Amino acid sequence: MPVSSRRPRTKASRRVRWSTQTLLPLPHESVRSLSLNAHLALEACKARDGNRHMLNELTRLTYLSFYMWKAGIGEIDLAVYQAAEDALNQAVAGAERTGVWHLPESHIRALEQMLVAYDGQIATVSARTYMEAVIRLDRVLSQNTPQSPVAKMLATEQLKIRAAGFNS
Repeated sequence: MPVSSRRPRTKASRRVRWSTQTLLPLPHESVRSLSLNAHLALEACKARDGNRHMLNELTRLTYLSFYMWKAGIGEIDLAVYQAAEDALNQAVAGAERTGVWHLPESHIRALEQMLVAYDGQIATVSARTYMEAVIRLDRVLSQNTPQSPVAKMLATEQLKIRAAGFNS
């Protein structure tokens, strides 16, 4: 019986194999396109010209920026992600009641702060880190009942604070 030269499949062998090209930053044209799409979605929602897709895109960008931040890319406070997520959730709830897909003036600041951070992140992030963030986001969104990664992190931090209080 011939001996197989194939190695047995392990978890490590199923991982994505990244090329050295992915260590480089995203191409400038891609950065410009990603940034433009993000800002157009925000402007449309500010001007009452938004729709479900644009609010979903802003939500996706919030989580994508969050995952890049967790990977060490960008300087932003967790509270900004929480405020952006809250603003988007309230906008969706309002749109489902009224049929108008727009962001109230009081919610815009949080999303603008998040987009400034996002622009800085995509300008400096390696292609690999960006793709890993996209993969993490796709994994969350493919679940039957996706859970907000921001809310999940906040809940974990609150548990740590409570546990520290009990241990004192």
